[in-house]
Amino acid sequence: MKFKQSLLTTAAAATALFGMASAPAQAFNFGNGGITFDADTTVDFNFMESHGYYKGKLGVFGPGGTKTYLGINENNFSDAGNAGEWKGTCGVTVTTCTDAFTFKAGETYSLFLESWGATRLNTTVYSTTAKNTGSQVVNGASYNFGQQVKFFDDLTLLNDPKISNGSLGSNGSLNSKLVTTAGLANADPFAKTILMAFEDQGQGVHTDYNDFLVTAKARTPVASVPEPATLAGLGLVAGALAFSRNRRRRASQFS
Repeated sequence: MKFKQSLLTTAAAATALFGMASAPAQAFNFGNGGITFDADTTVDFNFMESHGYYKGKLGVFGPGGTKTYLGINENNFSDAGNAGEWKGTCGVTVTTCTDAFTFKAGETYSLFLESWGATRLNTTVYSTTAKNTGSQVVNGASYNFGQQVKFFDDLTLLNDPKISNGSLGSNGSLNSKLVTTAGLANADPFAKTILMAFEDQGQGVHTDYNDFLVTAKARTPVASVPEPATLAGLGLVAGALAFSRNRRRRASQFS
């Protein structure tokens, strides 16, 4: 009976240790405060649509100021001139509509969007609000940069026809749902597909958050290899099991 209890105890300990070794970490931050994951995590990005004259170029801003451009960028200003407020779609304005990026564990990242005119870079905005410093001068007026990207977990926002109607003034006066709906402080890209709505100009110029619309979905991290301390623990459990077997064998010999 004692042997059976010992076996069950050691087996339970082995199971617990193995679970600790193999369970993927899910702690993360995915919002305007930055993008971080506790385990190496690949995120799939998908272009939905764009609006506005400028050609957008999407990328990831990483540790040490490194910039990695994704393949998702606008090759033309729009599908057909200023229709739908210079609307761009997959297969026409954007030819490569999907791409992926692997975020390294414990590092802090931000998405960025460069907006190019015919010959020069107009603005660069970041999904991390703190990185959007400075201002933009339009028609002699200065507009500060702030929250340039909103994170949503409701893709039905894309069905709002006002997104393509343009703005009749500052601050998204047409009140599309992208403007009136508050973004998520920390979206969960594991649970749902996340919509990111970029605003490429300073706050108050033409703030409609429809300039570049992409989605993101995180892949579940692959189980990590057990650390040395965990392996040592598993070794102790295996040793305890072997000791219990030998003890039982010796007891049977003298019974």
